[in-house]
Amino acid sequence: MTPFRSFEPDAVLDGTYQIVRRLAQGGMGSVYVARHLRLGGELVVKTLDVDYAATEEGRARFRREAEILARLRHPNVVQVVDFNVSERGMPYLAMELLDGPDLRTALGRGRVFSPAETMTIVRQVASALSAAHACDIIHRDLKPENVVLCRAAGQMPVVKVIDFGISLWGARDGAKVEDVVFGTPEFMAPEQAQGHCDQIDARADQFSLAVLAYTLVTGRPPFRGHAPLEIYDEIIEGRSVPLGPREGWNGDAVEAVLRKGLSATKESRYGSVLDFADALESAMLEGGAIAAPILVAPHDSSSMPTVPTPPQSTRARRRVQVRKTKRVHRRAPRSLAMAALLGLGLSVTAAAAGTSVTFRHRVDFMHAGLRSSWSRVSGGVEAFVAHHHSG
Repeated sequence: MTPFRSFEPDAVLDGTYQIVRRLAQGGMGSVYVARHLRLGGELVVKTLDVDYAATEEGRARFRREAEILARLRHPNVVQVVDFNVSERGMPYLAMELLDGPDLRTALGRGRVFSPAETMTIVRQVASALSAAHACDIIHRDLKPENVVLCRAAGQMPVVKVIDFGISLWGARDGAKVEDVVFGTPEFMAPEQAQGHCDQIDARADQFSLAVLAYTLVTGRPPFRGHAPLEIYDEIIEGRSVPLGPREGWNGDAVEAVLRKGLSATKESRYGSVLDFADALESAMLEGGAIAAPILVAPHDSSSMPTVPTPPQSTRARRRVQVRKTKRVHRRAPRSLAMAALLGLGLSVTAAAAGTSVTFRHRVDFMHAGLRSSWSRVSGGVEAFVAHHHSG
């Protein structure tokens, strides 16, 4: 039977998902808002374009994205609910519907995030990537379009990383890696830009996170060539644009951290994305960009350590608090594989090592005025920036 190229409104998939509307169509597929007929509530249905669905590689890559998302049950990763092939032969993914803009939309034209906002985003993205890396998964396409700021009534926004469509998954991909360039030019690590897929590891995602952090603070990426080849040359040669003077805080230490994260050789970068996030926070504290550490902890608030606001005049005490916070973050990955399953109002418990546990996520935003800033960022945007899911 010939598969449809698109679903019409009110079409029903497998007696479960009723299409409400199409959000976007991309080169590799389409994304729809759908309603769960038995449980109620809305979700996102992502479909693979018929031309890609006709190839074995296209179908395998689409299914692998579903398997990766199912494995990564983490509060900062978009959650998959289902994977199937419709009665008319259309592969599809059902995922949670995210309420909020992606960072590309939030950045707008030249918008600059405050250091506290930047650090809050970096902490959560680093947590998501660390969970992926612990599962031997490399995202390979981290960029503003693939980071969503989710709104929740009465709560601060939570960051979600989306689109694992071109990710690498350890030994599963090792035998079939080819020297092909995948990704977005401005955010590619040098080894990725050169097509050396066998050399790509977690430090490639760290490079992309450093580019993201730079972009949030300045409003522009550090590599600004006018064409992809120019950008590739800048990345491979390590010619990033200096951070420059910052209003109200000293950016020298921050620039040193970003340059290390943006190193042309992966051996010169930090050991992990969490190490990069720790170093960036320490530099922001040293330069007066933020007043206290930003905490993102993967456990109940009752067990959250309290980090007092350090006296502005006592640098030594501030450094002690930073070291304490680092120990908190380095313990976090041990719990990441046991995250609770989220989405569509379903309450599911993840099983890990034979034990059922519930994973609660708490974010402390410790910066004056941050709440109002986030409200301005996330207000008035479509419920989900879906074209980034469509490839």
